[in-house]
Amino acid sequence: MRSKHFVALITFFACFAFSSFVVGQLFEKTFDKEILVLLQQDKENGEERNTNELNLSLVDKSFPSLSAKSEIVSEYAEKSGGINDGGFPQDFQVAWRKHMKAWANYSDFLQKSERAGLGTKDIKRLEIQYARDINWTWFEVLRIGRTYGAEFPH
Repeated sequence: MRSKHFVALITFFACFAFSSFVVGQLFEKTFDKEILVLLQQDKENGEERNTNELNLSLVDKSFPSLSAKSEIVSEYAEKSGGINDGGFPQDFQVAWRKHMKAWANYSDFLQKSERAGLGTKDIKRLEIQYARDINWTWFEVLRIGRTYGAEFPH
């Protein structure tokens, strides 16, 4: 009689574990496609920003107007920062928002540096620091996105 109870108990736990696994697989939310859509929207916004910056540099070959560059960067930051990230996992949201904050900081820097009267060398040196922050946060977004299955070519 004891062995029947033991077999029944083992069978119950095996069935429970299997059904839990199946239900988990059926209802597990994946974010790979949604993350890829967000990253593609950002890429398109970035391409527009790059085109605008290139056109600006063709007009003024020496050193483009900071106010014009600031406007271009600000438009990009607003467009990409306005992409809805509400349904994403928290770690991805945090990384994305840090990336958008890095762009907003760069935009603020450009606006303030023109008023502050910084020289070209100082501006370029500080731009390197802002670019580092932007790149680091971007790679963090990509890294976390990959943990959810979003392989984004860059």
